[in-house]
Amino acid sequence: MTTILLLLPILALLSGFLLYSKNGRKEFLKFDLVQFFYAFILAPMLFVWLQVFVYIFVRQELGINLTLGELYILDTTVSLIFLYTYAFIVIHSLTKSFENKRYKDPLYDMFVHS
Repeated sequence: MTTILLLLPILALLSGFLLYSKNGRKEFLKFDLVQFFYAFILAPMLFVWLQVFVYIFVRQELGINLTLGELYILDTTVSLIFLYTYAFIVIHSLTKSFENKRYKDPLYDMFVHS
């Protein structure tokens, strides 16, 4: 399990860098393919990884026995911080898709797309 926890973010970031060469070339659900991958595949996968990592780190590595209420507060705090970060990622992905389309076509009407 620990090996998977170490390999998952490395593989996710590596796939993100490899896919970045396709930036602005393909589109999926009106998002640039790379931005769609970042916002709707990579970020949720890293959220699940972060939740598992924090739980295993607190339970096994630190050896702290937390009550259910304390685990709930820890989980809620990590989730809330990640949700703010995720909102930033999605907004950035959308604006980056707009920027790619305006770069490709200077007459692109962003208001019709949005």
